[in-house]
Amino acid sequence: MKKFVVFAFLALGVLLISGATTPANAATCIRFSNFCDSITVTAAADGTTYGMWDWVCDGVDATNILGTQHPFYMGTRPTFSDGSAYTYTFWFLFSGYRPVQGQFNMYGTDGSFEFVQQSNQPFTHSGGGCGFNGSNGKPSLVGLR
Repeated sequence: MKKFVVFAFLALGVLLISGATTPANAATCIRFSNFCDSITVTAAADGTTYGMWDWVCDGVDATNILGTQHPFYMGTRPTFSDGSAYTYTFWFLFSGYRPVQGQFNMYGTDGSFEFVQQSNQPFTHSGGGCGFNGSNGKPSLVGLR
């Protein structure tokens, strides 16, 4: 029994150090290094992702966001707390999700044309929900505050 317990702790340590994937249905906080926005995202067992994007950095106007795990891709049309929708639809393509930081590209469309909103921007992530972080003097990704 003692050997089994020691082996279990060693195996757990290897998984933690090697950057094992987050278990399904565990929330992760994505913070954009150069912007005040954050996304609390959850990976589902079926390969989808879902969460809330605090896109105005006010802790109120968070919007639902959906995507896939492989590639790590998420998109939405942001809405305000009163239910009205923003003019554009946005989507993110993340690279380097493991280890703790990577880069993302953000794209947008008004329904007529597509454009690059941000490219090769850094992000970090950590376990658990984001909570309200405020603007920290940084702009939002879509330029609203």
